[in-house]
Amino acid sequence: VLEPLREELARYCLRPPRVTLSLLGEAAVATGALRLALDHVEEQLFAVEGAVTARR
Repeated sequence: VLEPLREELARYCLRPPRVTLSLLGEAAVATGALRLALDHVEEQLFAVEGAVTARR
């Protein structure tokens, strides 16, 4: 699965991202959800009124 994905990314990206097998296993979904939640809290906590924030 990894090699076909790498090949497709190379076709469409000038600088394709590195694609590797995750060591997180079953924790990957929970870790990703936690990171999204923390990003949201950080954005709200440190937001400056009237400022435009860029999304990642």
